[in-house]
Amino acid sequence: MQTYKARDILTDFLSGVTVSVVLLPQAIAFSGLAGVEPIQELISSFYVLLFYLVFGGSIGLAVGPEASVAIITGVTIMEQIEETTLTAAQIGTLLALIVGVLCVLMSVLKMGFVDQILSGFLLIGFVTGVANLIIIEQMPNLFGLPGSVLAGEDSTIGKLTKVIKAGNLISGATVAVSISNIAFLFTVKYLKKTYFHGNAIVSRIPEILVLVVTMIACSALLDFKGRGIPTIGTFKNTIPKPTFPPLELALVMKLITPSVIITLVGFIECQTVTKMYGMKHGGAPTGDRELFALGFANILGSIFGCLPMFASLPRSRVLAGTKPVSMLGNAFAGVLVLMMSQLLVPALQFLPKATLGSIVTVATLGLIEIKEMRFAVQMRSWTEIGMMTLTYAVTLITTIANGVLVCLGLSALMIVRKTTTSVMSVMGRVPVSSSSRDSSDNDFRS
Repeated sequence: MQTYKARDILTDFLSGVTVSVVLLPQAIAFSGLAGVEPIQELISSFYVLLFYLVFGGSIGLAVGPEASVAIITGVTIMEQIEETTLTAAQIGTLLALIVGVLCVLMSVLKMGFVDQILSGFLLIGFVTGVANLIIIEQMPNLFGLPGSVLAGEDSTIGKLTKVIKAGNLISGATVAVSISNIAFLFTVKYLKKTYFHGNAIVSRIPEILVLVVTMIACSALLDFKGRGIPTIGTFKNTIPKPTFPPLELALVMKLITPSVIITLVGFIECQTVTKMYGMKHGGAPTGDRELFALGFANILGSIFGCLPMFASLPRSRVLAGTKPVSMLGNAFAGVLVLMMSQLLVPALQFLPKATLGSIVTVATLGLIEIKEMRFAVQMRSWTEIGMMTLTYAVTLITTIANGVLVCLGLSALMIVRKTTTSVMSVMGRVPVSSSSRDSSDNDFRS
């Protein structure tokens, strides 16, 4: 912060504006995945993000709602809601508390090494599998399908099968909106990169913000909802009062297993983001520090009615694209989301869900490292390709939790193999050829 200049505030503010525009509709959409009211995801986006700033050190980490964590949270709430007197919101806050405690405990035990054992190609396989899941989760928004189409706990393939079976319900008007939105985002990104790369003003214009404002205006003027194009609609925006999550011993024991899964999935995705974008922002914090920061944020967040929160891969890519200078970019995003949730509900009700799905889809597609995969093939790194494919297949065919376990297991095997294999070198004289030396005395070197 010693080199932080006044003009950097504008950069961080624009970064916060761009991220908040993505974060707000995402939080509303992910509340459906988690089975809670939108306001609970929205306040989670504010409180947990701010609490993370106290100890967190990753500028490029977009802390807040994330699809896979929301899915696991929603399934857990659905399984336990019938067996307790607690509400869905209370179960969610209790999950956040347990997840936070687990993160802090892992930090104290110096278990941040989980991040260090992950191979780059394994992460590519895992991230690609998660990206596929996120895109399929957005298909109801992109195609105008009912949200109930993807209800239940299924693999990525299972969810895709459900979407295909519901093909007769697809809305042509919604698909048209989705295609136009995706085309707009890709076109603007291409123009910025190709023709306006050196233009400081044009390169900083947040295309996501432009798209959201434009689609809200079009929806209101052309009555998208009346034409069968689903919109976000109205929602309650009352901020709950701080209260400690209710502790029921029997329920706590049942929540341990899903909390461990959420912690592993969330932490690995956070460290994946840190590895991908950390060096672009001056380095990456240690795994132990991130565990403590995330744990601290989730524990305090649970008191304020928050759900388990980690970081979003697609949103982190959006954040990285805005090139924030400091953690204030995240801070601005959190504050703006809270303000918009209280002031802009009348306008936000017109935002098409297809626009939300388009934003998430475009950001998610950028996570698939095609160049790295092609490089691995060119280098004929068949072992890495095999492990990457296995991790991807397990994540795709079964669950994210299984993908995490496979990723960790294969990484551990790689470490064991490398540490138990002796590397022997025989010292001696090696024949060399040199066109610049004619003397036979120089035909060997030690």
